This record gives sequence, C-alpha cells and structure tokens, in this order.
Amino acid sequence: MRFRNTLIAAGVLALLAAYYAWHLNRGVPARAAKEAAAARFLPIAPEAEIIAVEVHNGAGEIALERRDPDGWRLVRPVEARADDDETRSVTEALRGLQVLRRPQGDPGAPAYGLAPPAASVTLKQKEGEPVGFEVGGKAALGDGYYARLTGASELVVVGNGAERALSLAAERLRDRRAVRLDAWGVERLRLERATGTVALEREADGGWMIREPITFVADREVVRELVDDVCALRATGFADGPASGAGPAAPAATLVLGSSQGGVEERVEIGAAPGGQAPRYVRRADGSLIDIGESALRHLDAPLDDFRRHQVVGLDRWNTHRIEVSGEATATLEKDPAGGEWKLAAPAARDVAFEDAAALLDALDAIKAESFLAAPSGAINAALQQARFRIRLVASPATDGASAKTVEVAFAGPLEGREYAQVAGVTDLFVLGAGSLEQLGAAVTKLTQAPAPPPPSESAPGP
Repeated sequence: MRFRNTLIAAGVLALLAAYYAWHLNRGVPARAAKEAAAARFLPIAPEAEIIAVEVHNGAGEIALERRDPDGWRLVRPVEARADDDETRSVTEALRGLQVLRRPQGDPGAPAYGLAPPAASVTLKQKEGEPVGFEVGGKAALGDGYYARLTGASELVVVGNGAERALSLAAERLRDRRAVRLDAWGVERLRLERATGTVALEREADGGWMIREPITFVADREVVRELVDDVCALRATGFADGPASGAGPAAPAATLVLGSSQGGVEERVEIGAAPGGQAPRYVRRADGSLIDIGESALRHLDAPLDDFRRHQVVGLDRWNTHRIEVSGEATATLEKDPAGGEWKLAAPAARDVAFEDAAALLDALDAIKAESFLAAPSGAINAALQQARFRIRLVASPATDGASAKTVEVAFAGPLEGREYAQVAGVTDLFVLGAGSLEQLGAAVTKLTQAPAPPPPSESAPGP
C-alpha cells in the first residue's frame, strides 16, 4: 500500500514538472522574437525590400537605386553601374544594425559626434516609409558607434556595421566588370577589327565554329581563352569624361558577346594606348569608359588561322561510340555500351586488342593541318572524290532525343608532297604534311588483319 502511494506521488510530481516546463517554454518563441525586434535598430522588417540607399558622409553624397532588371545603379555623385554584390553587402550591413547599449545622454553633446553627424543614411523600402538614421563617433567604451534615428531623441550604441556608412565611397561601389556575363554562358562571339571580322558560335557539344568570314571548325582553347579574358576584365580606374590619350571613336577592336543567360548581348569597344601600346581602355555597353591597365587579352589581334582548329578530326574519345573507315582499307569499330571496350564490327565481328584500338584513335588524333586551302585545284578535288580514306565518327546517342552528332572526313594524297583532308560542312581544306596518313593506314591494316590462330595444344603423352 505504501509503495503504491509512493508511485502515485512520483507520477503527480512528474506531471507537475512537465506542466511547469511547458508553461515556462511556451512563451520562448514569442520572447525571442520580441528580444530580436528590440535589438534591431531600424524599424524595417527583415523581409522588407530595399530599393534605394542615400548616404552623406565625409566623402560627400552617395545615392544608389535598384532598377529591375538591371540591378543596382549609382545615381550620385555619378550615374554609373553599381556592383550588385558590394551594394547588397552594404545595404544588409546597414539595415541589420543591432542596438548594443542604450546610454543615458544628450545626443547633441559633442562627445557623441552627432551634432553634426559623421554620416546620415536613408533606406527606402519598396513598401513602407523611408527610414533614416545618423551615425556619430566610436563609442567611448566597448565596440560600436553612437547613433540615433533621424528626428529621435534617444541615443544608442550600434554595432560596428555602422562603419560602412562612415567609410562608404562611390569608387568602391562602382561595377568594375567590363561585361556582365559569365564566361560559361557565352555562346556567340563577334570580333570586329581593321584586319577583318571573326564571328564564332558555340555548338551544343561545347565546341565552337567559325561562321564568318568562313565556315570552319574553331580551336576551342583559343576561343575559350579569349572569352575568359574578356569576361575577367576589371577596371583599374574610371573615365567619366573623354578617355585621355585614347581613341574611343576608333577602337582597336569591338567585341559582341551573346549569352545563353536570357539571350543577353553585350558590346564592348577595346582601345589602344597612345603609341600602339597594349589595349588600355574599354567602352562598355552602357557607354561608360573604364581603364583596364595592363590586363591580358590573348588572341585579340590573332590572325584568322589562329582561330581555326588544326586538329582535323577533333576526336572526343569519351563521346565517340562508332568509327567507320573506308577506302584504302575498311574497318568499323564500335564501343561496347556495357564495358566501354572497342569491338570490330566489320569486316568481321570480333574482339580487338586494346592496343590495336588505341593505335587507331592515336592515329586520328595525330593528324593536324600545317596550313589551309580555300581554292583547291581540280587535281585535289578529283583525289578527294576518290579518297584514300573516308572516316565517319558517330557520337554517343544524345540524351535529349536529338540525333547523335557525326563527323565525316575525306583524306587524299600525296599530291606534290602534300596530303589533304576535307571535313563535311567546312569550307576550306586542311593541308597536311607528307606522310601524315601513314600512321592511320598502318592502324587500320592492323585492325583488319585476321587474328593469329592460337598455338596448337600439345597432345597428351602416350602410355
């Protein structure tokens, strides 16, 4: 009986403890929200959208506005593009100021640096009234700065984020990028120069094609380096008036970049310094002029042939799953989709040694142009019609249902010490050095040879 009473008493105590804990904790979220609101200096909701910032400090007046879809712009002291990341950082630092202490004192006292303030700030909301505050000197004790809301009589100490208002300068807020495009998204490039225009276009597989003045396969690495260089250009200074010593009316080169990011296109002019020095300035799409100092710009003056791909076949070993060779020798290789190994499909279906398949791939990789030919003679055209080798490469099936990409190449020669390659869909011929096709011929011949018969097994010894 006594033990049962003890259990009942313990149960009652547990229930009372649980109720007490619930009673204490049920107001925790509300209290936390109330405390956070009390610590927040500005009466701006965390989710409120800031559309403009005005700051008056020792550097003068700075005003920023957010203009969709172009992002932030500096409107005073100059009209210019603003750096979205830097502006967002400043805005969030100012709107998120926390009250550290509430000292008792007259905000007008000289010790607090608020008469006049070292900086005054106004934040404009998309919905709601503008909110302003003033920042004075650094707090005498501990961290933070003296501050007060505009028109308020209460003095507070806010966090060190207030220093952003004191040190804010227009120069730091300006967008230093030459173009507002990411290199990975650029899919069209037009380079206009006195020596001629080169227009390039990126294909679905990531490769590039020259579209003007000829249709030709582009050197992917050369194009990538030029795009990377332009997209990485940053201003070392700004010229809000005419460019001193530069010739904006006659740029050394004009670049037009088109992006897959919403179909955006930007045009920039690149000018040379006096005396024909390296490119020094860029006029951006909005007309502003920036100094780019000694920034590297590879291939800006490169001749057309530098933009051509010199490798004839452009073999992608990972994405190619069928190789057909006809002409002087015939063979068809297919990649086993399960194991990724190459197998001979014709003239007879059989496995092939890894080194034999690799020899063909290496031979195709090794064929490179020494030069290019726009107007081949009748003899060269006739030789290509009766090609020494024809190669057809088929890419792995496209995952989006599109047709698999194919590359077809005809090889001819030697003719007068040269060999030639014609890629389907490409205007000019690849001119090869003598003997360029020997490695290819040897590799195909090796593949088509019947495998050596296995050595005869020794007969078992007699009794």
